[in-house]
Amino acid sequence: MVSTVTSERQKMEDNRVNDDYTEKIKSKIVELGGDLVGVADVEPLKQLKLNPPDLLNAFRRAISIAVRLPAAVFEQILDRPTPVYASVRPLHNPLERPS
Repeated sequence: MVSTVTSERQKMEDNRVNDDYTEKIKSKIVELGGDLVGVADVEPLKQLKLNPPDLLNAFRRAISIAVRLPAAVFEQILDRPTPVYASVRPLHNPLERPS
């Protein structure tokens, strides 16, 4: 019984630390210019057929970052990125700019 309580307390502490770390990462990415940030557990993805099969073995989490681009850029795209998209994307994406 005692080990179960200790184990549950450790899990709660680990989750709190992970949540704090996740929020720090999200805040830093927004500070650097990201408009939307998500952090996900990759464990469910490990059930998918992957090539190579061990692609995600070294990872526990994945981070997705979105940066807003002007709507006019997308209105011109029919079936592939246009030269306008190629030229605007780096200008509006502070995460791609050299530091």
